[in-house]
Amino acid sequence: MNWPACVAVVCVMVATVNSCGNVDGPGVANEIHSDEDSCAHTPDHGEKRTDNIALNKPTGGSPSYAIYPISNAVDGNVKTMAANEGGTVSYHWMMVDLGMPFDIARVVIKNRDAFPNMGACCGERLYGVEVWVGCEMDIDRVTDNVLCGIFDDISLTYTGSVNTMICDHVIGQYVFLVKSDTEVINIMELEVYEVK
Repeated sequence: MNWPACVAVVCVMVATVNSCGNVDGPGVANEIHSDEDSCAHTPDHGEKRTDNIALNKPTGGSPSYAIYPISNAVDGNVKTMAANEGGTVSYHWMMVDLGMPFDIARVVIKNRDAFPNMGACCGERLYGVEVWVGCEMDIDRVTDNVLCGIFDDISLTYTGSVNTMICDHVIGQYVFLVKSDTEVINIMELEVYEVK
């Protein structure tokens, strides 16, 4: 049973609305009023942007190779790769901080491509990657965000593929890629687009 929680005099069901105002489960929620939660409402950015809003934004994630930093995923260059290091961790992740909440339409992943002297390799590593969007920046609480989807069709995760995850009207400042196994994530670009 969900117990009501009050935020600045207005009550909502705890499991119904996350910190961005995205509905996470069944039920109707009242509007959240809170001065402390800058993510509860999408700020008016003026005219909607049509470009990649993740370009050159701050990144984070599980350890990455020095020559393949996670920042390569948002540098706008499809010739650079971002790759988590292998190891004994139980999951790998990458995150981009958009700087403020946006109404997200879609997340585009440009998958690992062939490299000189390495050949075509490892595009299937995108298989099983989850895309989370929201206002929670702590990886240990990533499930407080909204799951836009999972790359669960192995036939679409080939080397050099471009994959789009629809996140129609999910409000968020942080976009996470999470893989819940020991296989690493390695991609060329992570692009995020606002609802028009």
